[in-house]
Amino acid sequence: MAFNIPRLLLRPFDPDSESDVAQAFAIYSDPRVVTNLSGVPVPDPQTQQSRMRERNAFYTTLNNGTGVWAIVEKTSGQIIGAALLKQLPLSSPDFIELAPEHEIGWHLAPSCWGHGFATGGARKGRALERDGSFHSQFINLSRELKPFLMVKLLQKK
Repeated sequence: MAFNIPRLLLRPFDPDSESDVAQAFAIYSDPRVVTNLSGVPVPDPQTQQSRMRERNAFYTTLNNGTGVWAIVEKTSGQIIGAALLKQLPLSSPDFIELAPEHEIGWHLAPSCWGHGFATGGARKGRALERDGSFHSQFINLSRELKPFLMVKLLQKK
């Protein structure tokens, strides 16, 4: 499944594509990107490829519309980050059960910070709210976390 927004294409990562693996590795090996994620840069392209395969398998198993997509800048054709839609875990000791809440997140290459890409994604999330599918609650993040803008979507009951 792919999504078009004005300047970007969101499409699945292809772990069999050397180009996808190399571009994702360039993003996730950058300490500035992972500082508020795991804090540990991806050590090599093989690890990146393995993580891409694991994520694809995980979201395929869930089969609930959630996932991780490559953010491709249309003008350059380059992957500039990742977009995530994931179901949040319930606050339980093992975090095994999933809550009804969803989170939209972005991980962008530092060269793309400050260009309005996350804002465009947030607007798309707001469009979901307007059509009645979701109620959104924006999480206010500190200045340091601005490149990792996240929107929490709460499914209407």
